[in-house]
Amino acid sequence: MKQLPDPGIEDQGKDYVLPMLDKYAAICVRCPNYGTRTNTVILIDGEGHVTFTERTMLNADVDQWKTSTYQFKLQI
Repeated sequence: MKQLPDPGIEDQGKDYVLPMLDKYAAICVRCPNYGTRTNTVILIDGEGHVTFTERTMLNADVDQWKTSTYQFKLQI
């Protein structure tokens, strides 16, 4: 999934070609010696209920992931 145009990313990578920036700005990056190892999603409903889910790669193996989910309510 493309994340460009993003002025911050484009400015950081101004010395690189745009196709390379597209590759490294994706939600899930898979390149030799570089890539996404953790994904996090935080959902908050109108009543303050939070679901925090995180997926982490194990042993640098793209086929092994551990998913952790936590639920709690915000205190105001």
